[in-house]
Amino acid sequence: MASKKIPIGLNPAEAEVEQRVEAMMAPVKIKIVDHDDSPASVPATKLPSANEATTADASPAPIDIFSDPKTAPAVPTDLLAQLNATVPDDQAADTAPAEAAAVEESKAVAEPPVKTAKKVVVSHEDDEVTVTPTVVPPVETTAPAAPTPPPVPAGPPVRVPQLIASTAPKPAPLVAASSKELTTPDAAPTFAIAKDDETEATDSQPAEVLPVPPLQLDDAKTDAAIASIAASEGDELLAAQDAANQQADVVPKKAANQPRPLVKRLAWLLIAAVLVLIALAAIPATRYKLAGLVVKQDLSLTIRDSKTNRPVSKAIVTIDGTMMMTDATGVAHLNVPVGTHQVSVTKQYYADESVSTFVSFKKGAPLAVSLVATGRQVPIKITDKITGKPLVGAEVSVLKTSAKTDKLGRAIIVLPTKTKTVAGTISDANFNTAQVTIEVTDSEVPANDFTLTAAGKIYFLSNEQGTIDVVKTNLDGTGRQTVVKGTGKEDPNTTVLLTARDWHFSVLKAQRDSSQAAMYLLDSTNDKLVEFDSGDANFTPIGWSGHYFMYDAVRNTVATSQNSHELLKSYDAERGQLNQLDASQANSEGSGYVYQGFYNFNILDNLLVYNTQWYSSGGASLAAKTDTIRGVLPTGQNKKDYQNIPAAGLGYIQAALTTPQDIYFSAFNYVDSKTSYYEFQNQAMKPNNTVTAASFNKLYPAYVLSPNGKQSLWSEQRDGKSVVLLGDATAATSKVVPSLAGYAAYGWYSDNYLLVTKKGSELYIIASDGSGVPTKLSNYYKPAQNIAGSGSGYGSL
Repeated sequence: MASKKIPIGLNPAEAEVEQRVEAMMAPVKIKIVDHDDSPASVPATKLPSANEATTADASPAPIDIFSDPKTAPAVPTDLLAQLNATVPDDQAADTAPAEAAAVEESKAVAEPPVKTAKKVVVSHEDDEVTVTPTVVPPVETTAPAAPTPPPVPAGPPVRVPQLIASTAPKPAPLVAASSKELTTPDAAPTFAIAKDDETEATDSQPAEVLPVPPLQLDDAKTDAAIASIAASEGDELLAAQDAANQQADVVPKKAANQPRPLVKRLAWLLIAAVLVLIALAAIPATRYKLAGLVVKQDLSLTIRDSKTNRPVSKAIVTIDGTMMMTDATGVAHLNVPVGTHQVSVTKQYYADESVSTFVSFKKGAPLAVSLVATGRQVPIKITDKITGKPLVGAEVSVLKTSAKTDKLGRAIIVLPTKTKTVAGTISDANFNTAQVTIEVTDSEVPANDFTLTAAGKIYFLSNEQGTIDVVKTNLDGTGRQTVVKGTGKEDPNTTVLLTARDWHFSVLKAQRDSSQAAMYLLDSTNDKLVEFDSGDANFTPIGWSGHYFMYDAVRNTVATSQNSHELLKSYDAERGQLNQLDASQANSEGSGYVYQGFYNFNILDNLLVYNTQWYSSGGASLAAKTDTIRGVLPTGQNKKDYQNIPAAGLGYIQAALTTPQDIYFSAFNYVDSKTSYYEFQNQAMKPNNTVTAASFNKLYPAYVLSPNGKQSLWSEQRDGKSVVLLGDATAATSKVVPSLAGYAAYGWYSDNYLLVTKKGSELYIIASDGSGVPTKLSNYYKPAQNIAGSGSGYGSL
């Protein structure tokens, strides 16, 4: 409904006028036509013609009150102002000033209208339209009858966005007429309203044409009566309109979340595809031929030697122009359209084979194809040289053909019979390639059993040439090379080489160019030696945490009474960056001073754990000082004191690495001669009252962790002999490796091999589970001292 009602003028003072008004306002049905041709029936007003029959039996013919000059309402000169008044205020604001003058001018001729506008609501995307039939009082001048408007043409109704008075030519001034006639302007407002010829007026009795006396515009009673009639009839008309609107066919609003056209299109395509597949399934003769355009299935083929029934690897399988090579098990996998296909299989020194196969919607068993050899079928066996275990997928290449080994490390390669032997190549991922000579025979002979050595290099110190050199060899001891030649200035007691757990980097501490030791980085990718720290300092290597190397440096150029006399550092080998982890402190007191030192370095879970301790010189007091058990990451972050111990009266702090992830600390107080024990585990510190002097002073082994950190290796003395043990990351479970009796732990190479020593100068390698026999790599130079934290690196044991 519109928000406002605008009364228009009609004088009902006389009874004749009252009847005429009632007849004009009698509701009839008209059609409001929307753009989708859905009619909406709403009440409207129709008047019977004055010359129609008035008998009760005869139904009066419908007339158009806007065309009949006797019944058409007169249009006031302020029509546009009245129509604009039916529009919301905000829409009429722009036209109000222009029309105000016209309204004032009309008031000089006639009193304000009192007939209420009748509103017709048309549902079209929430638009609300007000149709305002306008009636004006007659004046004393007479106007000629207005021409009858042309009838509405037949055919589909025309969509009208809004039912508003058209801006037709402004009505001509009215001319005096007889007092018995109502006048009408030359051009009445037009409306897009379609008549319903089948709808009759609700009042079967046409109104009698009566003479109309001069209007009395100043009668207060008349004004009140007209207002009452207009209000009553307006309410009835609006109620009828509401009821009709509820039954009318209204164009529904679009859903807020209506799918986009593309989504609809895809949905229809999917439904169509499903229907097509269903239709294809119902027609066996054509379903695979057509379905092959869109449906594919996995096809597996197994190629075997027709004589030995062993898998044929590296055979070329071709289907529809797509080629695939069989793996070590003689199997190839292809994804092909469903239907019938021709499969061809070729390989050097085998007869070509072609077979037809049918690929259904359901995945079937692998297609088996046998190849007939045209040469000598030579059996080959390939194993790991260090472990003796068969290598799966190792490849032997001879002339223009090749073959891969199966899970037993065996392969059949077909060779021509022209010669007794032929040169070939054996290769495998992560193994060194080997050049071999193959005997052309179909028998299994030792001459055709070959071994491969895992790729990689072992770095160690050697003084075989009289200087302490850095040397490398293959994992089987072959390919020995001197990487860094010693200068002859190296100190046999302090020269150390520590390698990261992945053997990518090594750190060499040595006196090479001067009497002062320096720190060098050796990169295994290019064997370049780079100095990263030097000077007048005593360097103590600690160990590796990933590719961070940590060490301690006591600077001789800085007095102990000054800060930073001692520094903890790390070197990021990947970025070539030095990091300071901690620096000692010192304070002067009178003639004396106190200073700090760092001790007992161990690496647990990539955390450097150590203790700090204060000392006094010249009688300075330690009463305000605190010693700590501290941890810090290799990057210098997360430095934390896990235990504080008063420095006054403290004699010393000691540490013992009892397991790869557990440290005992003891703090002796010389004032009361008591020792307190602490345990650091899982990056937490707690007092431990179960530790005794005997358990603390026990000789604990040096644990060496595997590259993945899940296993540990160590050696112990049992019955005067050295034994090697393997355990988990915490050494909670352990087993003796029988084949390593008399050996000692040294390190790991990957997680597959153990490095052990014998007689303190011989280096061996063996499978990580201890199976097989140790393979000697080389003699080596062992440093004079072990490195306490070298469990996270290899080379100092």
